[in-house]
Amino acid sequence: MSVFHQFKEELNFKSEPIWAIETDGYGPFRGLHMHNGLEFGSVFRGEGSINLNGTEHALEVGDIFFFDPSIPHWHMNAPESRLNMYIVMFPTTLVQSFSYHITDVRLLKPFLAVRRGFPPVLKNRPDLVEVMHDIVKLYEKQDKHWDLRIVPKMAQVLVSIADATLAQINESKKLFSLQASLIAQALYYINLHYHEQFKVDILASLCNLSTSRFSHLFTEIVGQSPLQYRDELRIAYAIERMSSSDETLSRIAGESGFTDSVQFSRIFKKVTGFLPAEYRKNLRQ
Repeated sequence: MSVFHQFKEELNFKSEPIWAIETDGYGPFRGLHMHNGLEFGSVFRGEGSINLNGTEHALEVGDIFFFDPSIPHWHMNAPESRLNMYIVMFPTTLVQSFSYHITDVRLLKPFLAVRRGFPPVLKNRPDLVEVMHDIVKLYEKQDKHWDLRIVPKMAQVLVSIADATLAQINESKKLFSLQASLIAQALYYINLHYHEQFKVDILASLCNLSTSRFSHLFTEIVGQSPLQYRDELRIAYAIERMSSSDETLSRIAGESGFTDSVQFSRIFKKVTGFLPAEYRKNLRQ
């Protein structure tokens, strides 16, 4: 079975909140793509790289990687080497369930920091590769109560990533360290409602901030304005629909939250560099 067919049709997390796969093959995994949620993975055989928005990061056995996959990305094997990975994808809002406080963003910070250029790879973590193996096997078998057993293992990986990165993140970004929690509710809201119409002042009110203060903080921490971040999630969803269905582009635009095809095409090209029809044609070549 090819990697593509092992992959679920849509990464919208509506029917199934956690997806875990084992890759096995040469070439880029699914090519350049985007999707919603968060992603972490590990390398258990071979070597290669992960490309995030044009920047390459080397991968080898024992490495753990983590990032926000609404960033255009792909995984590539090194020449004459297979790149066998365990990959887990899950909704951003799931990290809320791993903390006592809904404004706690310690587990989300590493993924936000990667959006701002923080290295997305932990080197030489065979302990976490074993945990990743367990997650994938639990997911594949789906025996009784598999979902209850998989969640603490995911939390173990997320906490380990935070343990290994937060000191450096907080030291290098004092503003990020002190005020990231202020925008937590807006981040979770956007990830749940990106396909809906809403204004920035609604997001600001969730965070108990003025609209101007909220917009400034959000852009400083995430690296994009709130509406740019929302549009990137919309495009990521649209790409998944384009690659897995024969729905018309106008329908996909509406499902993704765009008011019309003109707006969809303009923002799609801004994010990907292609018009939607061009991108879909490339997907099928």
